[in-house]
Amino acid sequence: MVSKPDYYKILGVNPKASYAEVKRAYRGLAMRLHPDIDNRPGASDRFVQVKQAYETLSDPQKRAAYDYSLTRPQQRPSAQQATRNPNRHQSGPFPPPPPHGYQYKQTSKRAPLTQTEANIENVLQFILYGVLGTLVLFLFLLPFITFVFIHWTGIFLAILMVPASLHLYNLLNEARKDE
Repeated sequence: MVSKPDYYKILGVNPKASYAEVKRAYRGLAMRLHPDIDNRPGASDRFVQVKQAYETLSDPQKRAAYDYSLTRPQQRPSAQQATRNPNRHQSGPFPPPPPHGYQYKQTSKRAPLTQTEANIENVLQFILYGVLGTLVLFLFLLPFITFVFIHWTGIFLAILMVPASLHLYNLLNEARKDE
């Protein structure tokens, strides 16, 4: 059974290192071990190992699968065990499913937000949605606003005339009743 290389040891970082620490370690090693700079024998192989380690540890999904494979090394069952357990994981390009209760690492390369950054992001979202909502409301009401501004005198006079016309109507009805 071939053992997996220890990517954390290759990059010289702690297994709990953040994305920024992994990137910093990779850049330092890549500058020192690049084949154009380091002409020692085996430097290019070491550079390839460093590159593979960075590609695995910088991608959150690959890193989670790698960490999982370190904690539970895959063991191929014997032919007798394979026939006894038909529900075992099929070998293939994907790692076995994690055990119950296992939580994957962060899936985004972006570091988690601090409380201040989260507050700023919430305020900016509130402003953006407020501006967009106001714009949509204005566009929705624009025909009515235009109508009122163009015909404001007619609307104003109609509002003033309604009580007078009702009073006149009532007077005419009373006159008809008296006849």
